[in-house]
Amino acid sequence: MVDPLRGFGIGLTGKMTDLLDNHSFQGGVMTTLDFRSGGDLFFEYEYLKSRVDFKGRFDRKVIRVSEGDITFQKYVLTKLEAGFSYPLNANARLSLSPFVARTQYFNLNSDSLINGQNADQNRLDVNYVGGKAEFVFDRTQPLGLYSQTGFKGKFGYSQYQSLNNKERSFGNFFLDLREYMPIHKNIVLAARLYAGSFMGNNAQTYMLGGMDNWLFNEFYRPPSNRPESSPIRNPTGVENSNILFADFVDLRGYDYDEIRGRNMVTFTAELRIPVFSYLTRGNITSNFIRNFQLVGFYDIGSAWNDSAPWERVNDQNTEVINTEGSPFTITLNNFNNPWLQSYGAGLRTVLLNYYVKLDVARPIRNYEAEDLKFYVTLGFNF
Repeated sequence: MVDPLRGFGIGLTGKMTDLLDNHSFQGGVMTTLDFRSGGDLFFEYEYLKSRVDFKGRFDRKVIRVSEGDITFQKYVLTKLEAGFSYPLNANARLSLSPFVARTQYFNLNSDSLINGQNADQNRLDVNYVGGKAEFVFDRTQPLGLYSQTGFKGKFGYSQYQSLNNKERSFGNFFLDLREYMPIHKNIVLAARLYAGSFMGNNAQTYMLGGMDNWLFNEFYRPPSNRPESSPIRNPTGVENSNILFADFVDLRGYDYDEIRGRNMVTFTAELRIPVFSYLTRGNITSNFIRNFQLVGFYDIGSAWNDSAPWERVNDQNTEVINTEGSPFTITLNNFNNPWLQSYGAGLRTVLLNYYVKLDVARPIRNYEAEDLKFYVTLGFNF
């Protein structure tokens, strides 16, 4: 797997159930190959015998921030969660998951530890209590690997309420709708609408651009007058625990963190053509050939803090210039198109037991097509 913050790593998961599937145990670990950038660990137990499903889950996430060969910051998120899920019918369920969590920041820079006058510069612990409520509806039917028909969607709300620092509290509303429409035989037109909004005293940031598990990934380098509010870039080296909640959203044709905001909306459409399984009626034994797909796609999305992209004056077409040392602030309307778009084509197949995707995207910014962008990614997207 490829983590945008920590780089290339290995993820291992295992699952064990009893014969009747009444009890399920699952666990996993992820570590980076350099063993310095951090890793993830989780354990989960599910009790599925009654109508109401129960689960208990433990998560631990570690991010180490390095500069050259020196690791100077460490961030840890520890979370303990209980989940209750009630099925309304065969296709819909409601779930509620209360949790307790803690974020920890450690300053590993020896000079700061010796000279720092403020204890928060060296270590900061924030305790949270909260929960997530979610409604899920799923009427899809599988056609094969990475192929299904029907509709599914979910929406919900999660809240992180800080117990010892109210300025760290935040909430999140999200909506994810997906439609898989059969065109002919096993050719499918897939569409996804994804939207979300962070709120509260410490509202987090959505970062649009790139793809999940993107090999050879790149981050967008913003112009010098763009405010550095991203939880990723932290040139001052101050405490930055929001990095633990960084939320990357796929948008092909662009680099990671190309556009950002507390609110976002994206739409994706894909025409999926399983070439060989469509053309033959026989049984195909090769994983590579059976799961080989051609894909054509169109992506569009935007993110904002205050003014939505469908407003005439919005966050993306308004530019604030404040030169250091100047008493004046200039606000310009640059008439930029607030929507980032792209179109292109791709290949999907199973290679060495990994599901591999190759995409070529043509980004469209301000109504002008830009240079092609290539992606090699692992795993499914939606």
